[in-house]
Amino acid sequence: MFPNNNSDILMDDRNIIKSILSRLENSEEFYNSKKYLDLLKYLIEKTEKGVSPKEKDIATEVLEKGDDFDPIIDTSVRVYIYRLRKKLNDYYKNEGHLDKVRISIPKGEYHVEFSKHKQNKDQNHRHRNNLPLTIVTIILFMSLSALIYLWHDYLSFQKSLKIIDKHNDIWSPFLNSERSTLLVLGDHFFYASRENNDYSTDKHIRSHKINNMDDFNEFLAHKQNSSNIQYFKDDEYFLDPYCVQTLIYMNPIFYGVRKNFEIKMASRVIWDDFRNYNIIFVGSFKTLGIFNTLFNNLHIKYELFPLPNKIIITDSLSNSMEIFNTSITKQPPLFRREYSMIATMPLPNNNVILLLCGFNYIGVEMALKTVTIPERLKKCEANLIKEFGSIPSFFEMVYQVEGFPKNSMYCNFLAAFEIPESYSISTP
Repeated sequence: MFPNNNSDILMDDRNIIKSILSRLENSEEFYNSKKYLDLLKYLIEKTEKGVSPKEKDIATEVLEKGDDFDPIIDTSVRVYIYRLRKKLNDYYKNEGHLDKVRISIPKGEYHVEFSKHKQNKDQNHRHRNNLPLTIVTIILFMSLSALIYLWHDYLSFQKSLKIIDKHNDIWSPFLNSERSTLLVLGDHFFYASRENNDYSTDKHIRSHKINNMDDFNEFLAHKQNSSNIQYFKDDEYFLDPYCVQTLIYMNPIFYGVRKNFEIKMASRVIWDDFRNYNIIFVGSFKTLGIFNTLFNNLHIKYELFPLPNKIIITDSLSNSMEIFNTSITKQPPLFRREYSMIATMPLPNNNVILLLCGFNYIGVEMALKTVTIPERLKKCEANLIKEFGSIPSFFEMVYQVEGFPKNSMYCNFLAAFEIPESYSISTP
């Protein structure tokens, strides 16, 4: 065994190794990085056996190089090891900063070492207690930035404001109704763990596979019974950057007709809100929360797993189904293919809901811009008129969007379906 006492102890515990690999496989840092995970597993296996593989061993057994591999000419093994070491370091700086057992690759070596990471409990406690304050500070900063922007250009804003006609088919239910509008911002689902009822061990967890209470309950159902670890819904939440844009784009529309709107996080929405408000939801499919139930009877559905994310379009008239996958290039600048979904549907109390969704930033951004920027709204209406001869009261439609992170560039209309006025949404 290599000279590392912690490694000697930890390598005997397969459960610890499995747990570490599971967290890495489900992390954002190692998403779509199968080759690096394979390399890491290979190094762990060799370390367990007390063997330090040579470059040629790694090249032929992991990187699928030929027997003629020459490490003097081909530096790919060293490059992969360097990038794997960097990925591990980045993971432990971010998602894995609370991991108690860590894995590392010593420089110049081809084996792994395990170490126990000790975090000062007082610092850990302060870090957790500061989470809500940090989030509130971010929200206040974002709101203040939006207010400064509006105040700075207030006079020119009044002169140049492009007000959407309050009788516009899509916006009329919100701008002409006596009922209040609730703007719902999608926030990411968090849960927490606690060991032995010790509050100092609390961990706030965000998993891209757990996005609502149904996912969380399924996670609990498949979790092995453990008497010393408890899992529970967390009160923490996280907003994506497009939430600032949402306020900037929505404010002129409602300001133009002197109407206000209320704001709520998706995780805080209750079923009574579906009866009391006209609702506008803006967010990713991962942040739908209870809004997820609205997709049960639609033609356009989304799928988060297995990866890649996908849009599924079913046409009952032609008895056909089309699947559209998201994609992202593996090398910078990370060109994305995404999808934007826009839907309006009736709610139980003669009120309405407008859904503006996507898988990631550019998908949500494009859905938002499509209905809030007058020129793009006209194109959206033209797509609907071409499909149906007029603009239906309620509809679902989807666009394919391409661009770079935080910057949508191309938009292509894919499909639209009319939702009957008799469409009903069951609420408890």
